[in-house]
Amino acid sequence: MDVQDKELLVKFLKDLKKLLSQILEEKGTFRGEWLQLALKAYSELSGLWEEAQSHIHSGEYDTRLDQVGLSGVQLRVKLAGFNNALAATVQLPGGRVSRWKIFRRALKWANIILGSLVKALTRLELIKEFKECVEEGLEEAIEDTGG
Repeated sequence: MDVQDKELLVKFLKDLKKLLSQILEEKGTFRGEWLQLALKAYSELSGLWEEAQSHIHSGEYDTRLDQVGLSGVQLRVKLAGFNNALAATVQLPGGRVSRWKIFRRALKWANIILGSLVKALTRLELIKEFKECVEEGLEEAIEDTGG
């Protein structure tokens, strides 16, 4: 695993954190107690994002990250899918359901990378599960509106 791979993984984590924040702030998506709990849970994860970035930079996990396909071309193909989906979130269409579906696509690509990251950095399971909660909330919002 080279320095560029590490930087790409760190950028992925930063982008995912920002995406989750953007989804939680999306008006009319989540309501009531669930939204309040999700915002609190998101806040509680703040130290874990930095811890993961530190572990990636440390070099201690290079072999594990290589073994789960998070280096070289294997990493880049996964990131290309995520980054393409993420780019679509910048120019979101006007309709709520359309926006939610674009967010959902980016989260599905994130699943691929997070699934591998968790195998190397097991504490990231908390972030993965939180992302899955947000993803399920989006699914329910889409279903509730008939989309």
